[in-house]
Amino acid sequence: MSLKTILAAKGGDVVCIEPTADLATAAKLLSTHRIGVLIVLDADRHLVGILSERDIVRAMAETGKTVLEVPVAQVMTRNVSTCDVNDPVFSPVTTRKSALPAGPGGPAGPCGPSSPFGPIGPAGP
Repeated sequence: MSLKTILAAKGGDVVCIEPTADLATAAKLLSTHRIGVLIVLDADRHLVGILSERDIVRAMAETGKTVLEVPVAQVMTRNVSTCDVNDPVFSPVTTRKSALPAGPGGPAGPCGPSSPFGPIGPAGP
């Protein structure tokens, strides 16, 4: 089974944010879209990182109450592995860490270690 098959079933919507946005904006996007990761693209729409709920929690522990004013670039994960949408689910890239499948048009949808194996479809209530 390829990542393309999984993305076709769960949807390939990609929610993005710019690195200059603050964490308050990022948290609202995560909540609104009921997702755990945002793709961080620069002004030229190039992948520069990902921002996860875990990144925000770590920043909160380090920064305290002012965390929502911190720019995404300051806490995002910069070293993002990418793979092709046609890669098999159990390829070395997809089994070792979170990966961002990319197609000809750019990011096709995030897939973490639990994404391909967890429920495929909309999040619960």
